Amino acid sequence: MKFENLETVFSSAPLEYDNLTIEILLNGEPIARIDREEGLEALKVELLGTDEKLQVRVSLDALIAALQDAREGILSRV
Repeated sequence: MKFENLETVFSSAPLEYDNLTIEILLNGEPIARIDREEGLEALKVELLGTDEKLQVRVSLDALIAALQDAREGILSRV
C-alpha cells in the first residue's frame, strides 16, 4: 500500500515463514522493518539507516504512541 512516497511491502512470503516481516520503503528504499518474532502482542520495528544498518529496535506500539504524542504536541502549539 502506498502513502505519498512511502510504501508497505511484505519482505517474506507468508506461506514460507512463520515470522512474517513487513518493510516500509521510502522512495523504494527500506527505512523500517516490522516483525512478529516475539508474537502478535509484541510486534517490533527496526528503524534502518543507510545501507540497511540497524539503528534501533523498539516496540511498534511504543513507536506509534510516541508519534501520536508528538503529533498532538506539535498541533497544540499552533
